[in-house]
Amino acid sequence: MKVQNKGFTLIELLVVIAIIALLSSVVLATLAVSRAKGRDAKRRSDLEQMRIALELYYDATGGYPSSSDGNCDAIDDRSFLPGGCLEVLVTGGYLPRLPEDPLATSTDPLYRYDDYCALPAPAARNNQRYRFIADTELPAGGLANNLWGENQVVIASCADPK
Repeated sequence: MKVQNKGFTLIELLVVIAIIALLSSVVLATLAVSRAKGRDAKRRSDLEQMRIALELYYDATGGYPSSSDGNCDAIDDRSFLPGGCLEVLVTGGYLPRLPEDPLATSTDPLYRYDDYCALPAPAARNNQRYRFIADTELPAGGLANNLWGENQVVIASCADPK
């Protein structure tokens, strides 16, 4: 009489483990994209919140925050940090606090703001124009909207923020 062993063979166990590993990698990849989409949505929302606060500030003061209010340069941007020109939005009561990029550090806010626009002409720095820039993790259609790059979101008061 032949004795039958109950249980799984090594091959069967390895196949099951491989299938589970494949399925979990697909789920993790999808989760990573979903988290990036969520952070990009927060960036768009933050910039829109800033736009509304800026328009309220403009209505009250006749201008947007500029270099006279603090550091306000998009190249070496400190406008979102203490001493930056956007602090007037908090001290003036237009915002409870300045928004932060989800991946920002204490020295690099990742959001940029300045009071410069190339168009409408003449290109100038003044308190009558502004632009916000946020880098996104996924393509944001920036090139299609005549902006700097595919992975950027820009809100500007001028026609061409280049």
